[in-house]
Amino acid sequence: MLVLDVEENYGYGHIYARPRVENNGFQKYADAPVLLSPGLGDRYGWDEPYNHLGNLRASCQYDVTNRSCVYGYEIEYADMTRVRTREAEVMAKALRKIDREMNKLRDAHGYPDSYGEYLAHFAAAIGCNRFAIRHREMRANGTHYQWLDVAGMRSWVAQQTADKVSA
Repeated sequence: MLVLDVEENYGYGHIYARPRVENNGFQKYADAPVLLSPGLGDRYGWDEPYNHLGNLRASCQYDVTNRSCVYGYEIEYADMTRVRTREAEVMAKALRKIDREMNKLRDAHGYPDSYGEYLAHFAAAIGCNRFAIRHREMRANGTHYQWLDVAGMRSWVAQQTADKVSA
């Protein structure tokens, strides 16, 4: 699934979508699925499923004074403090595969006309079909997450990038 997040600093905003998997796709934890960042630690190594998604994210940027002008769509590995050769090779291979899948989707459906559509293509390229927004407070569902389908994700992204009208 993709977990969505918004950050605003120095007059610019960013919407990030980071892949997360339930228990790294390996096993249940305490009889309940837990969302983890893929590839936590070296316990499983880079050859295990989903580890190539660790630190991967899609992002966009906007000016907080003109939220409707969203630009700079990127898919990248971020927040990496150390990368070894083997990891770099896996990351490059993953980025090339994602790029190929995104190009196939663009050829079949046209260029994404919004960041929400871009995220839908990104999700399809990596095999995601669920989205979530993390909240600080506990939700009624017993988690910190608000679950969304593709339409809900697009609506949430559109809401984040709509110009705010002051009363």
